[in-house]
Amino acid sequence: MMDTNTRQKEICHGCSKQILKHHTFAVCSYCQKICHSKCANKLYSFNFTDETWTCWECSSLDEPRYNPFKALKYDKYSQPDNENFSEIHKIENLLSGCKRHSLDDLSNIVTQSNKQISIMFNNIDGVTSNFDTLTTELTLKNENLSIIALAETNLDECNKNLFNIKGYQSTYQSKMSGKHKGSGLALYVRESLLFSELGLYNQCSPNLESLFISINNTSDQSPVTIGVLYRPPSGDE
Repeated sequence: MMDTNTRQKEICHGCSKQILKHHTFAVCSYCQKICHSKCANKLYSFNFTDETWTCWECSSLDEPRYNPFKALKYDKYSQPDNENFSEIHKIENLLSGCKRHSLDDLSNIVTQSNKQISIMFNNIDGVTSNFDTLTTELTLKNENLSIIALAETNLDECNKNLFNIKGYQSTYQSKMSGKHKGSGLALYVRESLLFSELGLYNQCSPNLESLFISINNTSDQSPVTIGVLYRPPSGDE
């Protein structure tokens, strides 16, 4: 963050010149290297959601992950909706905290968290073409996942019984009418779990597809909402 505290004999990480007490500067939130504000504009990146600076070295070490909210910007002269911005900040933190796991690590996590709900998402690009590959992978991994979420099933709900996974029950949302590829959602739910569809939140449109359920018999007896969302590449709203 910007600061105006006295920094005697500190050297700018950008221009290698001394940072004097009347200079403003930025500090990398990871390695604590500092540089002049004007140098930071070229060498540091600023996260508008938590107002922190990150130098390019630390940014390059940060493992790439999907997080469209990390560099969220807004007009400082136009106050944002604080309630919505707070929710976006929570999502940004959640995505930033995601970790990459090897298949062995994932299997151990699922085994150890057997009383918790575990979810796997797969853009299957057509169950007719790739369902056998999916079931083979599940068999090889021998993972007792709670939920398997699929996008781009390219299937109508009436045909869901052609694609069963042992130990699971399924609910499908039909692909968009008139669209043969790149549409359709499904959730496979472990047989031991009782669920009901949340029809109010389920939709299929050119811009967004969603399928939500409520798990009613969790270990702590509190209902849990599970959903899969898909935004087609052609979606523009």
